[in-house]
Amino acid sequence: MDADLSNNNITTPEGLGYELQRMCNTFGTIGKAEKLATYLLTCHRTLQQSVVRFFVEVMVEMGKRCEAPYTTDARNEQAIQFCKRLGTMKDNGEIGLPMV
Repeated sequence: MDADLSNNNITTPEGLGYELQRMCNTFGTIGKAEKLATYLLTCHRTLQQSVVRFFVEVMVEMGKRCEAPYTTDARNEQAIQFCKRLGTMKDNGEIGLPMV
C-alpha cells in the first residue's frame, strides 16, 4: 500500500480498507454489522443496491487475487473459499445487481 493513511481519508479504496481493517481488528465485529446495516438502510435508500454490489465486488476480487503475493493462511481459508464461490455465482448469473 503506497498511500499515506494517517489522515484516515476513507474516500479512497486504501483509506476505506485501512479503516475496515482497524474496525475488524479492534475486538472483532460484534454488533458492528447490525449497526452498519441499519445505517445503510436508513441513510440513503437509493444506494442500497450499489453498496451491496460494491461489497460483492470486493469479495469476488479477494477470491480472484488470493495468490502470490497476496496469499492467506489457514485462518482465512474459509473466507477466501466463500469469496471464490461468490465469484462463481456471479459468473454463472446467479447474482444480478444491476445499476438502477
